[in-house]
Amino acid sequence: MKINEFPLLTNENIDPDLVTYLRSKGFDVFDIKESGMQASTDEEIIRLGNQTGRVIITEDRDFCQIIFTQNPEFTGVVYFRPGSFFSAYHIATIDGLLALNPDVQPPFFITAEKQKNKIRLKVRNAMPGPSIH
Repeated sequence: MKINEFPLLTNENIDPDLVTYLRSKGFDVFDIKESGMQASTDEEIIRLGNQTGRVIITEDRDFCQIIFTQNPEFTGVVYFRPGSFFSAYHIATIDGLLALNPDVQPPFFITAEKQKNKIRLKVRNAMPGPSIH
């Protein structure tokens, strides 16, 4: 499947402007803040994403650690490396991701980072197994 075919789950650290932008691009977005679930643990969010087939969008590095050390079942995670508090910065990252629109099979993990005028993506399928350090 292409990344733009998945419904999304945005973590509480994702700016509301990004949620609005993703919806304007046609994504089905479940936002943790809008749902009143801000107190949820990362594990609960991973479980919810898996149960609903949603890809988690986050700036929280803890998701990386949980996925690659605890091996929970999940659909996918897109981790935006923090670099700015401005939504325009991450909108450019989203546009770069959508321009490439990688073909992925769950479970997958994408690291996306805006570096000056280009977007750097690292896409990998996350298979159960030993921890990655």
